[in-house]
Amino acid sequence: MITSPLDLRRHLSEIDQRFDFVPFVDLILLGLFSVILGSRFIFAPGLDVELPKVDSEVLSILPTAAVLTIRENEMILFEGDRVRIGGLEQKLGEYMTEKKIDKTILLVKADQGVKVRILLEIMDLARRSGFSRVQIAAEEKVSTADFLSTN
Repeated sequence: MITSPLDLRRHLSEIDQRFDFVPFVDLILLGLFSVILGSRFIFAPGLDVELPKVDSEVLSILPTAAVLTIRENEMILFEGDRVRIGGLEQKLGEYMTEKKIDKTILLVKADQGVKVRILLEIMDLARRSGFSRVQIAAEEKVSTADFLSTN
């Protein structure tokens, strides 16, 4: 008793020797949220485009440098950014000065309900901005005879 006058040992509890997983679960969740929120996974509204069908045996395949998507409601997406028709020429010009590529091709993915007037206006803007060619994306039309011969 003399060595421990206040008898503090009786108030001490035994140390828990088990491993605690809660801090590690917190770290994993923080890492998961930072990866998800910091990533560039963007659900762009221009990805859901219904391309027109064409009667062509071979669709020309050329390397494209820039992709422009037009929805039926005239929403325009260029290189992942939403652009108004008035600011499109500036965006196209900035792209051309930034890339500095000769014979740059612009691929236009237009919904089948887009007006021809808008397509022609965009083609004119692309030509003025320095694009050498403008391609309009299309899907090959599958005829019934082709479908029956492959099955």
